[in-house]
Amino acid sequence: MGIKTVKPKLSKTIEKLTKKKRTIKTINLKVYRPDITKPLDCTNLDVFLCTVKYLQYLKYLPISLTPEGKYKFAFPLQKKLKKIVYSYAWNEQNPFIIGSIARYLNESGRVKDWGYDRPEITDKLLCELEKSAEKKQFNIQPWDWVLVKQSKTNEKAELYENGRIIFYFPVNTGILGLTPDGTWYVFLRMPYTTMSGLFPLPITHKTYKALKLQHFKRIEYLNGYPVKLIHYSDSGIKYIDYFNKNIALHYMPRKHYGFPQSAGCIEFPKIDAYLLYKQIGYGTIVTVTGSTLSKKNNNTVKVQKVNVNINDAAKTNITARAKQPIEKLTRKKIKS
Repeated sequence: MGIKTVKPKLSKTIEKLTKKKRTIKTINLKVYRPDITKPLDCTNLDVFLCTVKYLQYLKYLPISLTPEGKYKFAFPLQKKLKKIVYSYAWNEQNPFIIGSIARYLNESGRVKDWGYDRPEITDKLLCELEKSAEKKQFNIQPWDWVLVKQSKTNEKAELYENGRIIFYFPVNTGILGLTPDGTWYVFLRMPYTTMSGLFPLPITHKTYKALKLQHFKRIEYLNGYPVKLIHYSDSGIKYIDYFNKNIALHYMPRKHYGFPQSAGCIEFPKIDAYLLYKQIGYGTIVTVTGSTLSKKNNNTVKVQKVNVNINDAAKTNITARAKQPIEKLTRKKIKS
């Protein structure tokens, strides 16, 4: 006689739990692992809207516009940051959209440090995005945002990563309102350079009148204040991220930080500037708020251009520090 094998019967409760578990697993696969091989449908969309769609698909742009005309974010965002996003129209000049393109061009190797990155939305760019989508070249870097808060006594910059603040730094902004408020993106980066230009040294009205009688040329009124323009040439400027014309985030040696004293740039202590330079990149959003310029002074602003002299022979990469936890590079890490 053969030996009969009897299958153990599962209880109805266990069977239900097993089926439920399988169902949940299937749902998770559908939600978190979509079919990325399916091409995007850009039917009836112009170049701008199709470009935006690909930037969102490739994870470079975490902001989208709903049919109701409201912005939707890929991660939680503080109210003050949402307010900034809502202040810009959804068009080809939107700094968040153009910034995401700048990041894409950098991550895909088309723009590197010392390179000028001012992208435009064109058919050629759309073709490049389509190729990246076919090759599944998704962005894996976090979305960075630098928020600079101007004040007379406690100026600081905050670094956000995917909507969450991770660091803050003491900074200096421009005197006499030389650092305007607004939102831009990083379009030019360099590890070091020499900056030169004219610094507006505040003087008294009496001194201004005396110099005027002497036909002194380098005096003027800047934002309602009399100033004497003094030429400067500062070498050894490091960790530079340009975001608004000739205004940049960079290291500048100062005895103290936290109040306006620059010619317009955002100045950082050395260790903080190094940390920020390593953390952010092309396309990083930079917002400046809280201009220290008095509302009573409505005179025309006349800002002197700053010339940046780059030594082509010295275009070598900075010797990177040994990899170490970010906490060791700064005293100002935000607690979770």
